[in-house]
Amino acid sequence: MKALKFLVLSMGVVLIVGFGFLIWGLTGKGGSNSAKHPVNVSSDTPRDFGLVTVPLPVGTKVDQVLSVDNRIVVRVTGNGPDHLLVLDVNSGKVSGDIALEAAHP
Repeated sequence: MKALKFLVLSMGVVLIVGFGFLIWGLTGKGGSNSAKHPVNVSSDTPRDFGLVTVPLPVGTKVDQVLSVDNRIVVRVTGNGPDHLLVLDVNSGKVSGDIALEAAHP
């Protein structure tokens, strides 16, 4: 009987200590590396570049969109060879157009 009481009391203490750590972590006192080292964003980087129109040739469609570093890569398929349009995330402008053609042996 004493062993059971000891077990119940020790598990109660473990629960109370666990909830204490949970509350401590949720209130932000536990901290994280991102809070201590904020990301530096230069003041000349625009936050919103508004509406950007990317002209696509007639008969084509957007097949895939990928985000790579500070670029958005859009795969355009349809009329003619496939293209990879590379868009700059900061400005929204097209920074490159890569035509994908089959290799000729």
